[in-house]
Amino acid sequence: MKSKSGFTFVELVTVISILAILFMIGFLGFTSYLSGTRDSNRLSQIVLLNNGIRLYGTQKQLPLPEDSVTISLSGKTISHQGYIGNKILSLIDFQEGGVDPKDKNFFSYYVTKNRKYFQILMFMEESGANLDESRIDLVKNTYAKIIDYSKRIRMVYGDKLGILTQANTNKPIQELDNLVASGLDIGTTNDYYTSSIANDDSITGTGFILGKLGEVAYFGGKGCTAKTGIISCTGEVGGGTLVGGGGGGTGPGGGPVVEDFEVELYNGGRRWKDGNLASSCYKYKNPNSGYKYAGDVGDGIYWIEPVPGVSMRVYCNMTIDNGGWTLLFNRRKDPDNIESCGANLNEFFRDECGTVDSIGETDSYSIGRDNRLKISQSEYLLVQYLNGVLDSDDAYIMRYSGDLFPDSLVNDISIDRVCDINNSNCDLSDVYWKYLGDSFYSQGNCINTYVAVPSYFGGNYGLCHNGITTSYFSSSFFGNRDQYNETKVWGDGSLGNSDDYQERIFIR
Repeated sequence: MKSKSGFTFVELVTVISILAILFMIGFLGFTSYLSGTRDSNRLSQIVLLNNGIRLYGTQKQLPLPEDSVTISLSGKTISHQGYIGNKILSLIDFQEGGVDPKDKNFFSYYVTKNRKYFQILMFMEESGANLDESRIDLVKNTYAKIIDYSKRIRMVYGDKLGILTQANTNKPIQELDNLVASGLDIGTTNDYYTSSIANDDSITGTGFILGKLGEVAYFGGKGCTAKTGIISCTGEVGGGTLVGGGGGGTGPGGGPVVEDFEVELYNGGRRWKDGNLASSCYKYKNPNSGYKYAGDVGDGIYWIEPVPGVSMRVYCNMTIDNGGWTLLFNRRKDPDNIESCGANLNEFFRDECGTVDSIGETDSYSIGRDNRLKISQSEYLLVQYLNGVLDSDDAYIMRYSGDLFPDSLVNDISIDRVCDINNSNCDLSDVYWKYLGDSFYSQGNCINTYVAVPSYFGGNYGLCHNGITTSYFSSSFFGNRDQYNETKVWGDGSLGNSDDYQERIFIR
């Protein structure tokens, strides 16, 4: 009988080797397919993100990056670099993910100080031909055909602004812990960074080379390039005011420096001349780098943006105790101390009432609870006006960062300190604020009890100090505001003319 023969050892090794080679070919092909698919996803997202942010910018200022680094030139802000995070994705109503399909990081986002120009950065897993930005909007379903992938590289999209990565690690600068806290002065740094103006146009260097990014931001990237080995721009102006000339300016690297922006009149209020809005009246009076309180300034109406994407017109007092006060309420002069909105103080302080354009002696105005809680603050200012004239004797400043007018009944709130209108003569201990939004405390003294609300009383408030609630009159800290009848009890017309005055309440 003929015996069956098996594989020899050499034949077995040969077969295994062939199978291994075939497996590796298949694995590499599959891996390449996965990375190619992810790159296609990245390209699709970057185009859609660009379109969404660009559309948003036609209606409002571009959103600031999240977790950002401030980029400055000789101490003056030129741009910000961070992420297109959840807040921005929500603002532009982005529904396509918004994160890298592999590492799940948000995409990097660079925006100029005037918030008119931006650039997006992503990282491809494979390299190839540069992204044809002029064609991709027209071939969104076939753009993979114009990419010759080979390895992972930086890919930018948007205005040619020079978004920054660390030279030796390729990390976006917002991932560098030392820069998050201190920012990056691009004109004086001795560290090496890579600036990607376009996908085929980047440059690596220190501040000696990269100081020209101030010029790039000024021109909004128009006509800017680094292909000659230096950064130069020949485009039209993007915004700002130049100090110095194009070739021999005062900035590092010979470029121009953007001058501080002042305040201008705009649409029934005021704003920065570059179109930006401060977050509060205080931030107009005490601005960030790159801005200065000059131009069309003084008491009056300003536009503020207390949180990204939310703007409002407010009245600012820029004189009392160095100014920066945002008006919350104007309580009108009325013999019964009632307002034109609401049935009691809770409703008046909670809901918007009146208009900031009319805050005279006979006008009721409330900014509304939702709006006031958006504005950062640490102090309150209460002032009386007698026949339209500030009664500085009956005014005080309280240091407190919480809400003194909650939509509830509150007795005593401990205050850090209370001072006179000059913020000098102060009481730092045993100071209390009493607020009753829909009832009243029934004696001139700051007693700890309150009376059940009758139909004609709708709340009052006052200041108590020295911790002696049975001896000290409400709001008696300074001047002659030392009687219960100067607490403007809602609906009480029985106290004569002593409570018939105008009162304004501010924060900063």
